Amino acid sequence: MTPSGISRRYFLLGGAALPFLGAVTAGAQSIGSGDHGIGGSGFSIQNSGGDEDHGIGGTGIVGTIQGFGSIIVNDVHIPFGTMTPVSIDGRRVPTSAMKVGHVVRVLLAGTRAQIIAIVSEVQGRIDQIDRAGMTILSQDIDTTELKNHEIKGLRRGARVAVFGIRKPDGTIIARRIERRMASDGAHVRGVPRKTATGIQIGGLMLGRETRHLVGKQTLVRIKAEGGRQIVGRVEAEAVVPGLRHGVINVETYGRHGRGSVDLGLGISAPVNRMRLSPDGHGYVDLSIRDSSRMTGATNGRGPDNGGPPPPQGPRRGPPPDRSTFGNSRPGEGQSPSDMAPDRGGPRPGFGRPPGPPGPQ
Repeated sequence: MTPSGISRRYFLLGGAALPFLGAVTAGAQSIGSGDHGIGGSGFSIQNSGGDEDHGIGGTGIVGTIQGFGSIIVNDVHIPFGTMTPVSIDGRRVPTSAMKVGHVVRVLLAGTRAQIIAIVSEVQGRIDQIDRAGMTILSQDIDTTELKNHEIKGLRRGARVAVFGIRKPDGTIIARRIERRMASDGAHVRGVPRKTATGIQIGGLMLGRETRHLVGKQTLVRIKAEGGRQIVGRVEAEAVVPGLRHGVINVETYGRHGRGSVDLGLGISAPVNRMRLSPDGHGYVDLSIRDSSRMTGATNGRGPDNGGPPPPQGPRRGPPPDRSTFGNSRPGEGQSPSDMAPDRGGPRPGFGRPPGPPGPQ
């Protein structure tokens, strides 16, 4: 799949005054790719002699790792050092643990990665699987973009972490799947929506007491009780760790509505200046408020709100080689298996009896 950017030209301040990094400091190497611009616009980012923050209250980027030599996320090259803190679902790991296909939330300091948080959208036991996808904790997961070896051997009952990007109907497009142990726990990430049947993330229904979380990035922890998996702690989490307010660039899927685009991020954004690939994939600049709420697209304009749109969509970085994060507990006590989805139509194939095991 070839991503088609919505616009990422100005989510870092400095605009045309910032040429691309000519040298990368310790822990990162330069990339041989000729695409050093943001969104193919001709504008680039540079370490301007320090780690000063060029963003408004900080700047971040959320998307899939496409390649390395610095890391490439949303077609942007982001240098990092050997001491840059990296975590997977809140657990500290070495920088070498980063893999193509991991979905990351990166806090930028100037042009460098200050914090890299790798996050899985869902982690738990596979309840249903066929050749097109799987269901985990009432989340529909499309695996058709993964290669056969990446899902080989997966069976119903296996425990995995799925790194992926959501579509507007709640389906997770898997970018990478990794095995997990029961002791690693289970969770669902996403932005709760209010539907006719209640508040939910994907097909997972949450209690009415979680309505204050609608529109916020949320983490739902699942616990085992009496042989069942039930909703445990539900809490807002930072879209980008350490960022309370600012502008971020986010990978997403969109669906055109009446005068707006519905995003897989649980929000809608103005249609003006947005570009999506035929399958709805793209990137969008969003504002962050109070760390966990995305307030809407910046219409392709960043903090300085200037400049015309690029004449064409972004070029893609090196293609993935597919190698292989309250004290209250709102919504607690509900079982994912009891939840009926209401997402405007599930992906075809889900809801029928489990098909054959994943491809061998």
